[in-house]
Amino acid sequence: MNSANFVGRLVRDPMFHQTASSLALVRFTVAVNRTYRRKQENTAKPNADFIPCVAWRGRAEIIKKYCHKGSQVSVSGRMQSHSYTDKQGVKRFVVELVVNTIDFLGSPRPAARSAADSSPYIEPEDSYVDDEDIPI
Repeated sequence: MNSANFVGRLVRDPMFHQTASSLALVRFTVAVNRTYRRKQENTAKPNADFIPCVAWRGRAEIIKKYCHKGSQVSVSGRMQSHSYTDKQGVKRFVVELVVNTIDFLGSPRPAARSAADSSPYIEPEDSYVDDEDIPI
């Protein structure tokens, strides 16, 4: 699928997991503001889209360390879709952003950043993971 870029805020704290093969991953959702116009009123109305995101390996560790509910971020990556069967036997379809880069636009948690930490910019890395490593 195509690459995508979004700027928004996390709607809740990231959910950190490790796969059976010890790969770190984090799932989070970014609320992205948008406006639309109503022809009848000729006014702009605020609205938001909610973009589910997943990050792997070192990127996941950094997001876990620096992000929390309300953090403003710029994320870019590729949109990916997959399906799975949940515990109740219902087939679920998921579209999510696999994060290649993330920029932290607001301040990190006060105690989370030390003087030894450098820029929070994260270089892209190979984000392919076998479907068997994805927790359900």
